Amino acid sequence: MNLSGDSVLPFLQFYKITPEELLVVHDEVAFESGVMRLSFGNSSGGHNGVENIIERLGHQRFWRLRLGVGPKMGEVSLTDWVLGKLSEEALAWLKSEKSCEALSLIVDKGPEEAQNCLNQRI
Repeated sequence: MNLSGDSVLPFLQFYKITPEELLVVHDEVAFESGVMRLSFGNSSGGHNGVENIIERLGHQRFWRLRLGVGPKMGEVSLTDWVLGKLSEEALAWLKSEKSCEALSLIVDKGPEEAQNCLNQRI
């Protein structure tokens, strides 16, 4: 994950996709499980994989769907937390209708319209 840009850039080039059409879906420890935010052009927020994508692209003009996996529990390291097994609650949410509807909304309506809807619901 930390070297995501190494794959993303060749993918965009091969399929002739602009970075503005890219949607990166990733974990967000700053959000509780079940919370999501859609944003465009933001910094990495300390996420190493997103930072690598920004470095490879040379800018941050792409879409991000951040899915809550936090807060980090107890004495577990951040690395162990984000690479560990998802809780039953988090796994159920990811498989839920709401999370699937979010992706469908982005694809069907476009990210700008989806952003208005998704970020208000949260």
